[in-house]
Amino acid sequence: MKVPEGYVAFVEGLPGANAQGETQEEAVRMVLEANRVLSE
Repeated sequence: MKVPEGYVAFVEGLPGANAQGETQEEAVRMVLEANRVLSE
């Protein structure tokens, strides 16, 4: 989702999994990285 500060990414199936980045790719990458760390 585009916001004035950049982009916000979230995963509907994972409540609370969200991130904000300057680009859409950065925001999605941050969500995926956080999910990977939490699953370890």
